[in-house]
Amino acid sequence: MQQTHISKLVKTAGEINGWFLDLIFPKFCFGCNVEGYYLCKNCSATLKIYHFPFCPICKNGTIGLAKCPKHKSYATFCLSPFSYNNNLIKNLIHKYKYEFVKDIGAELADFMIDSIKCSGLFSFSAFQLDNFLIVPVPLHRRRLTWRGFNQSEIIAKKIAEEFKIDFSNKNLVRILNNSPQIQMQDAKQREENIKNAFTCKNPQEIKNKIIILIDDIITTGATLEECARVLKKNGAKEVWAMTIAK
Repeated sequence: MQQTHISKLVKTAGEINGWFLDLIFPKFCFGCNVEGYYLCKNCSATLKIYHFPFCPICKNGTIGLAKCPKHKSYATFCLSPFSYNNNLIKNLIHKYKYEFVKDIGAELADFMIDSIKCSGLFSFSAFQLDNFLIVPVPLHRRRLTWRGFNQSEIIAKKIAEEFKIDFSNKNLVRILNNSPQIQMQDAKQREENIKNAFTCKNPQEIKNKIIILIDDIITTGATLEECARVLKKNGAKEVWAMTIAK
């Protein structure tokens, strides 16, 4: 009873704090500059949204929950609602990651939630939600200190809350502080740069689980594939990757 009361107080305090920040630093839509959202409903309606899984290697669509027949990947498939070629989405993600506008994460997570619902991924009767675990792609502790938050973790937590799926940021850990992948355009360079950058702690917690791996964007797929490799090596049954954009 007391813990519930404290939780309500914390939630109320957070809402008051959010209202106060919105008053001093109001949100404006990146598309039309209307106040109240980073992406208003009218501008959102103009965006092309994808609800179908695709191969993390070649980006071609996959059938149902099957892997791409042309490529061997550790992740079964990837789901991304947006194309990174869209300047509006690109600007939002850039603002979120590199200008530290943390609140954008909640709006981006809502788009991912809608895409997951439209995809019907959780409607297959063979899957029970308690067989899933949502895991964000981790940052190295130095990168986390510099940014102040893990952009993928914020999105992952909101998705976990929406679908009532267990969340963990303790199992997959980044142990190498490599150069940012964005600095490399070549797929082979990215693959080598991210190799052995992650490890898995407490592998018994992910054994036979379907891991939903969350990141912000997928380009060559090297980061997601390396994470998926480590997770499967440590007992995960499958890895489903999900990002904001591709």
